[in-house]
Amino acid sequence: MSLTGSTGGATNIHEIDNVEICALKSSPIGVQIDHFEYSYSGTGLTCTPKTLSIKACANADCTETVNDSVTATLTPASVTNGGWVGGNVVTFSGGEKADLQLRQNTAGTVTLGVSGSTPSTKAFSETLCRINGGSATAANCDLVFADSGFIFDVPDKLANKPTGNISISAVKTSGETLECVPTFADTTKSVSFWSTYLAPTSPVNAQSVTVNDTTVGTQSSAATSIALDFDATGTANIDVNYPDAGNMQLDAQYTGTDDEAGLVMLGSDSFVSFPVGLCITPKDSVAECSAGNSSCDVYKKAGESFDLIIQGKAWESDSDTDYCDNINTPNYAQDDIVLGHQLVAPSGGILGDVGTTKYNHVAQTTNSNTVTQSVTEVGVFTFTANPPSPYLGSSFYDIPLAESANIGRFVPDSFAVSSSSVLPSCGSFTYMDQPFDLTLTLTAYNTADNITQNYQGAFAKATASLVGENLNDGVDLSSRLSALPIDASSWSLGEANVGITYQAELSRTLAPGVDGYF
Repeated sequence: MSLTGSTGGATNIHEIDNVEICALKSSPIGVQIDHFEYSYSGTGLTCTPKTLSIKACANADCTETVNDSVTATLTPASVTNGGWVGGNVVTFSGGEKADLQLRQNTAGTVTLGVSGSTPSTKAFSETLCRINGGSATAANCDLVFADSGFIFDVPDKLANKPTGNISISAVKTSGETLECVPTFADTTKSVSFWSTYLAPTSPVNAQSVTVNDTTVGTQSSAATSIALDFDATGTANIDVNYPDAGNMQLDAQYTGTDDEAGLVMLGSDSFVSFPVGLCITPKDSVAECSAGNSSCDVYKKAGESFDLIIQGKAWESDSDTDYCDNINTPNYAQDDIVLGHQLVAPSGGILGDVGTTKYNHVAQTTNSNTVTQSVTEVGVFTFTANPPSPYLGSSFYDIPLAESANIGRFVPDSFAVSSSSVLPSCGSFTYMDQPFDLTLTLTAYNTADNITQNYQGAFAKATASLVGENLNDGVDLSSRLSALPIDASSWSLGEANVGITYQAELSRTLAPGVDGYF
C-alpha cells in the first residue's frame, strides 16, 4: 500500500508492505432477507382500500422466501388522506402476507416500500413490486389511485367449478363522504374482461377464464367485451370459472364513448384456483392388486425402488371422491408435499418406512410428476400424498390426502441362514439312516439387510431344503436328506427356527457297500 502526499513542495511516497487487517470480533450472520416484494393488481380506488400482498424474498428472483416469522415496517408510514389499514408494522410467516390493505382517499400516487424489518434485509436492498403478475421492478412501486372504477371480488375456488352471482359494481368517490357511490344505474354497458397469470407467471398450458360462459382474452390487447346489465345500485352479476390450478387475476375495463368520451374505468381482482385433489398411480400397471392380500403377484422387493405418478385434478361434482378420471390441472405446483403409506396386509403387521418422504410438485404439460418411492417392508400397501396448507397463500380449501390403490406384493430381497448346528449322533460321526440333531435360523431381509418382519403367515411363501454332497465331490446328495420342517407357520417377524427337537437324516442308497458322511 502506498501513500502519496506533499510537504513543503516536495513529493513524498510512503510504502507499507505486508499489511494485515484483522477482525477483532466476528459474529455469525443469521437469516437475512434479500429484498421485499409487493404484488398488486392495477389501479386502486380512492373510495375503498387497495389489497396487496408482500413477500420476504430469500434470493434475487424471489423463487425462495424466508418462511420464518418476519416483521416489516411498511412505507409510507402515514398518508395524509388514508394509510395502512391496521397500521404499517406487520408480522407474518410462511414467506408471504396476502391481505395488506392501503387507503388513499384522493386521486394520486403512493410509493410503496419497507423501511426496516426483522430479520434485516441485505445491505443496499431495494423493494420491488409486481403489477398484474408482471416483472418485479422498483418503478412498479408507484401505486396509482383513481376516483372511479369497478369493484368485484372473485372468491378462491376449485378448478373447473363455476362461481356464480359475483357482484361487480361501477363506482366513483363521493365528494362529501369519500364513499363509493354507483356511476352506472339501470343501464347496460359493454365491459371488457381479460385474465392474467400471477402464479405461475409462465403457465405450461395456458387456459382461459370464462365470464358468463364466454372465454375472455389473456391480455389487455385481447380483452373480450361482455354486455352487463347494471341495476339501480350500479351493480351487475357475473359468473366466473377457470379449469386449471393457479393464482389468476381477472381485469375489467370500461372505455367511454360519445358523451362519456375520455372516461376509463378499471377494476381487477385475483383469486386462487385449487385442484380438487391428487391422483396417485403406480407407473407399472402390474403393481396394483385389488385383492390386497397374499394372493397378489410379486411386484417388488422390500426396499427396491419403483415409480409413482402423481397428478393434480379438477372438480367435476361435489359428490365425486375418485379424482383420477377428472380433467387435469397441469399448472398445479406446490412444494413440500408429504409422502407416506398405509399397510393393507398383513393385518396387524409392521408399517415400515418409505424411501421418499416429501417432494415438490412442478407444473408439467403432461400433468404428471414421477416420484421414485420404496418401502422397507413385505406386504401390500397404499401410498399417500398430503399437500400442505395454504396453497399459493390461500387457506380456502385443504387439498385432501390422496391415496393410491393397493400396490404389491412386496417380498424379501434375500434370505440368510444363521445359528446353524449339526451334532453327530455316534461320537464324532453319524451313520447313514441314523437321525442327527440339526438347528438353524432362517431370516428374511430387505435390500438394506434389515429384517422384513411382515414375512410371516400367508406372506411367508418360501420353501427350504437341505443340500449335501460327499467330501465336496460335486455329487448332489440332497435327495437323500430329510425335509426341513419349515412352512408358513414356522415364520414369525421375518424369522423361522429349526429347533433342537428336529432330527435330520441322510438315507442309505439302494446299492450296497456305499458309505458317506454328512
